[in-house]
Amino acid sequence: MTVCRSVIFATIRSSTTSGPTQGVAGSQFPGFEVDVPGIADSFYASYTRNFSPNTTNEFRFGRAAFDVLFAPRDSALSTGGPQITINTGSISTVGLSAVFPQGRNFKNYQFQDTITHTIGNHTFRIGTDILAQRGTQLVPINTRGTLTYNSGGGFTALGNFVQGFSGPTGTAAKVFGDGAETSDVTNQAYFINDQWRVRDNLSLNLGLRYENFGVVSNNAPFPAFGGLFADPLTRVEQRRDNNNFGPRVSFAYTPSFFESLFGENRTVIRGGAAINYDVFFNNILSNTVATFPNSLGGSTVAPNAARGLSNFGAQSLPTTPTIDPLATVNSVDRSLVNPMTYVWNLAVQRELPGGNIVDLGYVGSRGTHLFINEQMNPGINGVRINPARGSITVRTNGGDSIYHSLQARFERGFRNGLLYRLAYTFSKAIDNTNSEVFATTGGTSVGSNPFNRRDDRSVASYDVPHRFTLVALWDSSSMFKEGWKGRLLGGFTFGTIYRIQSGNVETPFLGGADLNGDRNAFNDRPSLGNPNAPEDTVAFSNDFNGTTSPTGFSDLSGNDIDPANARFIVDPANRSNIVGRNTLRSPWVQRLDTSLGRSFKIPFTPWETDRLEIRVEFFNVLNHPSFSYDNFWASGDVFNSDFAQPRENQGTNRTGRIQIRYSF
Repeated sequence: MTVCRSVIFATIRSSTTSGPTQGVAGSQFPGFEVDVPGIADSFYASYTRNFSPNTTNEFRFGRAAFDVLFAPRDSALSTGGPQITINTGSISTVGLSAVFPQGRNFKNYQFQDTITHTIGNHTFRIGTDILAQRGTQLVPINTRGTLTYNSGGGFTALGNFVQGFSGPTGTAAKVFGDGAETSDVTNQAYFINDQWRVRDNLSLNLGLRYENFGVVSNNAPFPAFGGLFADPLTRVEQRRDNNNFGPRVSFAYTPSFFESLFGENRTVIRGGAAINYDVFFNNILSNTVATFPNSLGGSTVAPNAARGLSNFGAQSLPTTPTIDPLATVNSVDRSLVNPMTYVWNLAVQRELPGGNIVDLGYVGSRGTHLFINEQMNPGINGVRINPARGSITVRTNGGDSIYHSLQARFERGFRNGLLYRLAYTFSKAIDNTNSEVFATTGGTSVGSNPFNRRDDRSVASYDVPHRFTLVALWDSSSMFKEGWKGRLLGGFTFGTIYRIQSGNVETPFLGGADLNGDRNAFNDRPSLGNPNAPEDTVAFSNDFNGTTSPTGFSDLSGNDIDPANARFIVDPANRSNIVGRNTLRSPWVQRLDTSLGRSFKIPFTPWETDRLEIRVEFFNVLNHPSFSYDNFWASGDVFNSDFAQPRENQGTNRTGRIQIRYSF
């Protein structure tokens, strides 16, 4: 018998998208449209070598290139003049947005090699996984400059613009810095694994993985935060995280006792635990490079008198940067390490009569050293700890999370023309972090209390306490097989998916008011009033709202309101009983999708396999609206007229489509 000792496989893929868009360039005028073209291609190859019946080596190599650019349709605009802002009611901006172009170009080279060796009841796997990333990112900084025209001197802002005047306090601003940064980094991983069949009914899987993700932040001129009172122009590098060891263990056990309960080889008890690590992603580097001291700003401000500066235009832009210690800083902690997550699970699966399977399990996780944005120079009663420095947001490992879930599943594979699955998850996710880049809920990614992280410990932004899913597929041929019934009613396939889950969460916050004096006007939350009052009721104190209500409080419109009838209270004199993060929740989300199809054999062609399939699909059959909170449409801002009213449509209305396919 001839044994094949070597197998070689390779594949190449490529795709291109044009991504035409309108209106995202920050200008109402045509000619400034921004497109988002994207190019992605990949190459994959593997070589498998069988050295013996017990030993195999597999080598894999992959190259993936990704190039996406947010750039103007007219390429000349990328190096053109500044963006012009005219502070008038009808015309606001002219020219390409100051943050364009931006984008990224990556080339990833991945090398994997795994040796598998079987000896006795053990199957050992040892290998390595090396990823070399070579990339460039365009940093969204204002390198072309901006010109701001104001009204004054008896003229509108547009009038001042036409005649070359800035208007009082008109501004010419520009940022000096490298508009592109490299994100070159090499990730290394090494592992060993033992699949041990202890007995016929017990298997163990033991493994250890070591990972080192490099330090991409050190590609920046000033990579890390050196200290609140240190010289900001002193280079401080992020330390390398060299101790990312991730053990893992799992088991599968089939009980051979209590057959009346477990059946004969019909029950599996399985469980496992592992330690995983997250990577340093490139948005963190981009945010660092885009702010002081990696990027330096400069501005020319017109006097607050008459019509400001004359001959105001592109020539008014600063030509040299200004070193401003009060400039905003986004950086990373010099001791930043990779976030670590502990995961564990335990489940029981039982086969029931009729081919049915029931699965009941518990899944949990604990995240430590998670990325979090923290303000290192907050205000105390309105004065920063170091008055000589401005806002300093640093990404640290202060985040923490915990997740518990009960997961149940009842299903049957395709049998007698019918397949179905019912799944339900009951869970709770808690953390003290928003997002290390964006504000997923609330007004900012920074915590509400810079001196106590526990004030932000609450349900996570991704918390979904309940989720139920039903999937079914039925082939009518199982019921109608022969005769006219089979010809008329057989051959149909009906499928359905029904999903219902808890709505998303939002954080009530004060957008534009700093009640705790920490110099952040978007991280304060109101106090809790009457928890039984409607969610959208807010009472503002007279001192805060500038009203003279006899109750001492008024609503957003200035009408008198009894604070006992309000869910939330905004009172600078009373900062107790502050509501937690993510205490607003949108309504349940549900959706029913269905499909009906039939396949016909074509009798008049010479090929026996010819078939014509007609398929009809309907989505959101019940036309159920699915609204959620969103910072742009129905935020948790108590000053928003849509406060506590989720209006962002997360789904679509009822839609359908017909598909006709011919196969041969």
